[in-house]
Amino acid sequence: MLFRYVWSTGDFTLMYSVKPFIIQFMVGKSNKNAKRKRISRQADPIQEAIDYGIDVSALAGNLQRSVTERVRRHQIALNTVKKLRKEKTTSTEDFDNLFERLVDNGVDFVVVGDFAGVVYGCTYVNQGIEICCDFSAANLLAMQEALSDLDPVHRMTPKRQKLKLTRETCTHFKNLYLDTRQGQLDCLSFIDGLGDFRQAKEESELIEIEDTKVRVLSLDALIKTKRAMNRPRDKLVIAQLEGVRRLREEKS
Repeated sequence: MLFRYVWSTGDFTLMYSVKPFIIQFMVGKSNKNAKRKRISRQADPIQEAIDYGIDVSALAGNLQRSVTERVRRHQIALNTVKKLRKEKTTSTEDFDNLFERLVDNGVDFVVVGDFAGVVYGCTYVNQGIEICCDFSAANLLAMQEALSDLDPVHRMTPKRQKLKLTRETCTHFKNLYLDTRQGQLDCLSFIDGLGDFRQAKEESELIEIEDTKVRVLSLDALIKTKRAMNRPRDKLVIAQLEGVRRLREEKS
């Protein structure tokens, strides 16, 4: 049985399960105004999200904010959880700075996974950023240079070995799971349900975060990958992504 913790204030609620680590924060005091026109109980993503326990009014409110605001509010919520767990917190600009570093160093990448959902307006919180990137030696070395002063380590190794890539060792990796002073960064060469970096790039769009334009996997492609992975944690993500897509359709 998963331990579930709920912490509330007048502004937001944090709810997460320790395993898997995923958090949902709901901005606002109630979802009384979150009712939407129903097409059918089974087919309506908004009703399905509500049935799943998601505060749709929080999703709608998040869609009114800029991408930069969504990312910064996500970081604030993540820092709140870290404080509850007595972990070290980071600056609200850290994720912005991480993207800027990668772009300025010419790293070819696409934001994917749970953090891409945050960009589109989802209200859950996750620990770090996932990117799908070109795993050529030149690109991986450019990424290493971008992170060089952030003390990057392989967080999945027993001794958290330092990131020390060479042109020769770059060929040994298909994925990199890193921890830095500005948060976790997962670098993937392949996405289930989609394909390799080339396919991810084809199904991405340029989105501006702060003053940096980054490629983010499209909303439709993101839902496709989450359905393909179909892990327990993906069910919450899918429900939110489907709700965001329907709200965007209604708005347009």
